[in-house]
Amino acid sequence: MSAFFLLLLPVLGLGLLVVLGAVWEWLRPLDCQPLRIDPFFARNDEYFARRFRVIAADWWAGNDEARVHGEASFPAEHNEKNTLFCESLRAEPGSVFESEIWCRQDLQLAGNCRARAVLSDESATLGEFCHIERWAHAERALTLARGSCVAARTTCAGLLTMTSGCKTRLLSARELRWQGERRPEAFSPPPNSARWKLLAAAPASRAPDGTLFVDGNVVIDENAHIDVPLVVRGSLLVRRGAVLARDVKAHDDAILEGVELIGNLTALGSLRVGDGSRVRGCLRGDREVWIGDGVNIGEASAAVAVVGGRVVLTGSGSCSGRIKALKDWVEVA
Repeated sequence: MSAFFLLLLPVLGLGLLVVLGAVWEWLRPLDCQPLRIDPFFARNDEYFARRFRVIAADWWAGNDEARVHGEASFPAEHNEKNTLFCESLRAEPGSVFESEIWCRQDLQLAGNCRARAVLSDESATLGEFCHIERWAHAERALTLARGSCVAARTTCAGLLTMTSGCKTRLLSARELRWQGERRPEAFSPPPNSARWKLLAAAPASRAPDGTLFVDGNVVIDENAHIDVPLVVRGSLLVRRGAVLARDVKAHDDAILEGVELIGNLTALGSLRVGDGSRVRGCLRGDREVWIGDGVNIGEASAAVAVVGGRVVLTGSGSCSGRIKALKDWVEVA
């Protein structure tokens, strides 16, 4: 029996070394990559609309599987089972389209209409509480009225406008504007709490590439200017007027009260971007991304991405690029 234990001791010792290494990495992770992202990865967002054009192009000649129109109009509560190809289309409230619609010019669906997918080579308008089962795309302008839902992708090569209650899984546009309800910013923890420390007073270390690692929950004070890559092993609160010039990562929640973000920012918990913030880089919040009133994200010459388990857009704001929900919805509150 004693010989068995003597043989067992080295095995247990080696196993303990593996466990201790894992515990050490968990307590003090060596992750110094705030956010790996290709700013051009949104280039395939219009895939479904482009593919539909290829598949359906020859149907414009009058294939029996589709109904071809010049200018089409449909009464209230109309039910259409065929794929539609129209110069323009107007549908009254409650109409149902069980297949795709492709318009060369303008497309207008009144309130409570349903369709499988819609495509316009000019502009498209979805009335209140419209529901699109798959995707919606317009080349010039796409407008979603209150309560509209696109279950998969909402894309526009020009201006995409959304109002309160709209939701989708992915938004992509050269310019996206939303108008929802302004929500109070009652989410800032007290900076004098024992759990929070000012950045200058928090335990810190530097990686060989210059990244600053900070332990615990950290507060970056008002009007501060941070010009080094930063990884916070805890939650991060950035006070109003601060400038984050480089990439930042928080291993828990991140709260920006009203700041200028030049680099990218990711949070392994929730990310809240407060009223009036200016964001030039990409945003990611694994649990949720919450965008406040008057927030401006990206610009036409440098499209960016916002990614979160759930994304909530409040007040009024704008974004150039894409917004994607990984688990839930992108929703205008």
